[in-house]
Amino acid sequence: MQSTPELAIEAQSENRASFAELIRRYRRVVLSSAWSVLHDYHSAQDVAPDCFLIAI
Repeated sequence: MQSTPELAIEAQSENRASFAELIRRYRRVVLSSAWSVLHDYHSAQDVAPDCFLIAI
């Protein structure tokens, strides 16, 4: 299993499988964080994908 930094480097090189793995590992954390800021589940769902794109 690859480490998160390894996956991030590969995702930055447009490796879709690595990007998908990062999403799989961290989607709950990102959604929970967005919800804790926005206090609205649907808004959190809307912004969560953007968080991954910004991070990479």
